[in-house]
Amino acid sequence: MVAPINKLNNSTYLFVKIRETSEIFRPVKRAIFCLAFLLTISIILAGCSGDELDLPIYQPIADPPIEVTLEQLFNDYLADRNAADVKYNEQRLLFKDVKVEKTGGEWVYIGLGEWVFEKTFFTSESVKFRLRGEDYGIMQNIEVGYILNVVGESRGLISSAYGNKEQILVDDCWVESVVGDLGTNVYEDPY
Repeated sequence: MVAPINKLNNSTYLFVKIRETSEIFRPVKRAIFCLAFLLTISIILAGCSGDELDLPIYQPIADPPIEVTLEQLFNDYLADRNAADVKYNEQRLLFKDVKVEKTGGEWVYIGLGEWVFEKTFFTSESVKFRLRGEDYGIMQNIEVGYILNVVGESRGLISSAYGNKEQILVDDCWVESVVGDLGTNVYEDPY
């Protein structure tokens, strides 16, 4: 119940007037709050819309390697060395099911009168394979009789250190075991 204005003192009158004024503007305040809330939500949703997103496009890092057999590679070099160099040199080549026929390397002195044999390559038919430097540990696990899938770069025809037999050098190789334990289950993507 509100007392008549003439019976209220000045401070009470002022309180009643402020209260009446705030009650009048309460719906306006609610409307402004709702509009501000809706505007904030619409700005957030507009920023999350998929219309403006540019999705990344798949681009391969390198071309896939050229699949070739050991026989095909060696026969191409026997037929025409220059043409084979143009076709294969500096190309990434994929050889499937390569059987390791021989491993080779060098003796390294590790101190205190101890020497250790470090494998640096393996051969199959007339092709010599050398692994990448970071795969040193894997190279030490390769044994004669293992069957591997190999990706590497052809470096051309080289003379064998033992006699006059020529070999094709495939360098910077990545290997995956088909038969044999390389000591790892993790194989990087070759290309």
